[in-house]
Amino acid sequence: MHTYRFAYTSNAGIAIKFPSALIWVDAIHDIKAPTYSTVTPEIKEHILKDPDYVGEYMQGPDAMAFSHCHIDHFTSDIVRSAMKRWPNSEVILPEKYFPNEIYIKGDTDDIKVKDVDLKFFKTHHCTKRHHNKTHYSLLMHDGNANIFMPMDSSTSDPAMYYRAVNTNIDIAVVDFVWTLLPKGREVIMNDINPKHLLIYHLPFAEDDMHDWRGQTREAVKLLNTIDDIRILDTPFQKEDITV
Repeated sequence: MHTYRFAYTSNAGIAIKFPSALIWVDAIHDIKAPTYSTVTPEIKEHILKDPDYVGEYMQGPDAMAFSHCHIDHFTSDIVRSAMKRWPNSEVILPEKYFPNEIYIKGDTDDIKVKDVDLKFFKTHHCTKRHHNKTHYSLLMHDGNANIFMPMDSSTSDPAMYYRAVNTNIDIAVVDFVWTLLPKGREVIMNDINPKHLLIYHLPFAEDDMHDWRGQTREAVKLLNTIDDIRILDTPFQKEDITV
């Protein structure tokens, strides 16, 4: 059995500490989108000193991966700064911003980071006006655990559904909006059916204009087939999951 640590940044941003690698997913952005939160200067200062975010020797993550380039997931300037600080960190992007990035393309793309296989698969963004935005969901496997991240995918996306029902998912990391919708809860329980569930993309308390945090806490009570459910919504929050 291995333990995986999920360290939260903001919105859909997490640093995942595998036994062999440290991988960021949508972890850094500093432009505040309406109704959401972002990585503040205070959060950034903390991250740069915390080994759970930047490694035991402050060497930075092995990879910084991004599902899509909306401002609540990615900011080019802060990523450029991170690349200068940690030149050995791979940057994985679905759009071309930097000459030395790993560019995700096609319906699926497989990338290896140390012992972790990252399978990106193209899915539709959940918001109809963004359906043409290049967006990828992510399945990660390190020889022990399968970690499934639909990202901002539609709950009805066929590629997302195919991966969900054809994979034995140990840990799923899912947008809070899915928990508020009957269809989303159905997909989580019946199709993804994870052993452990993390809910994220919530605003911090001071930015929660619509009581999404409270609504989410009520909605997860309906996910009664999943024993381990955790909500990521607090700066510097960390969750350990053993698989």
